[in-house]
Order: sequence, then structure tokens, then C-alpha cells
Amino acid sequence: DIIKVTPSSKVTGDLAQFMVANKLTEREVVDQAETLSFPNSVIEYFQGYLGIPPHGFPEPLRSRVLKGRTIEGTDGLNCFEGRPGTDLKPMDLEAARALLEEKFGSQSSHKKTIRDVDVMSHAMYPDVYDGFIEHELEFGKLSYIDTRTFLTGMEIGQELTVVLEPGKQLVVKLNGVSDPDRDGIVSIQFELNGTPRTVQVKDH
Repeated sequence: DIIKVTPSSKVTGDLAQFMVANKLTEREVVDQAETLSFPNSVIEYFQGYLGIPPHGFPEPLRSRVLKGRTIEGTDGLNCFEGRPGTDLKPMDLEAARALLEEKFGSQSSHKKTIRDVDVMSHAMYPDVYDGFIEHELEFGKLSYIDTRTFLTGMEIGQELTVVLEPGKQLVVKLNGVSDPDRDGIVSIQFELNGTPRTVQVKDH
């Protein structure tokens, strides 16, 4: 019975979805815990990444989930015994920066400027950060468009004003979208500041 706040609420949701998707009962989860592929958030919860609950973890579920697992960056621990940071080795931030420079920065073909915030973001959420940067490198910066347009796309005939910087903006109007061809390519007809344009993109 954990307090339902972020990020523990995510653990609860991930486990619930996992059980529903695999049609598992509470008893089956406990009995089969050593062989089930639990979501990573659930495993890390039992390893103590979010701290130790006041009344401890439920047994034997915890021991079965963690059987054979160790925590990366520790000397073979399978679970933190107190505050997680006390058992982790100090992070080499300069080495982390060099890694990002090689992967995305000036030493790579992407030439992205690696800032302090990039190093810290990657340190805390490496997979999320990598996914974000790879998406940005493929599609460019999408922070210029509003959230609804990003999530749902534009409607035919819709106009969208994109502010690039103070005093500089683009007006985009979507005129038409073709059906995908046999290679999955879609033609998009739109206007950019009143000038007709056509691009071909891979349909997702």
C-alpha cells in the first residue's frame, strides 16, 4: 500500500496495466513473479529507487521479483537499504558530457550544443533524453507548435501561426493530404506565408 503520488502512482499504473494485459490475478503475480517480465518501474520500485516504504515491501513478492537482479552502478546490491543516493558511486559529469558530445554534440555529425541541462537531463533520464534528442534531430525543434497540434495534427483548411522569435512568424495552412502510395509516401499540400508548397513524407 504505497502513497499514490508521482512517481509511485506510475508504478501502480504500470503494474495494473501489466496485470490486465496479461490477464493475471494477484495470486498469479506472486506465484509467477520469478518468471514474469515486469515493467522496469515496478522492478526499480522493489529495488528501493523511490525509497523504502514505512512498513517495508510485500514478501515474498519482492524477493521473487528481484531474484538474480542487481542494481547498476553498485557493488552487486539487489536493493537499496536506505536513501538510494548513498549507495551510488559519484557521477563523473565531465565523462557524461564527453559521452554526449561524442553521440550528439560537436564530435558527432549532428553538432548539437551540449549544455549543462543536457548533461543533467541525461543523468536522470538517459533513455527519455536519448529518445527526445533523436526525435529532435529527425524532425527538428517542435517546441514552436502548440501541444494540441503536436498530438493530433492539423485539419484540412486549418491555419497555424508559428512564432519562431519575437517579430518573426510563419503562417502555415494545410490544403490537402494524399493517400499513401505503395511505398508509404504521402504528399502534403500546404501554404507557407501564402506560398503554395508540396512535400512528400513517410506515412506513420
